[in-house]
Amino acid sequence: SGPIGGKTAGVAVFDGPANAHKPAWHARGYGLLVANPFGRGGSGFPGRKGQTELVKLAKGDHLTLRYGVYAHDGDADGGF
Repeated sequence: SGPIGGKTAGVAVFDGPANAHKPAWHARGYGLLVANPFGRGGSGFPGRKGQTELVKLAKGDHLTLRYGVYAHDGDADGGF
């Protein structure tokens, strides 16, 4: 969340409960917010320490990932 047009607003992103591969979340102060299902132990994400499984697809397979997005007025504490 942050100021925009003189008001405070924010965005929350939620991982879909049916997603087979849980993401490594990271955010940056300039507005980047990423759910990375491919981040593993060697990628430097603290929450992935010791996890080495890979996302593998056979030729012709598809990977579907679903996320929910909630745009709200207010900051992270008051926006929910």
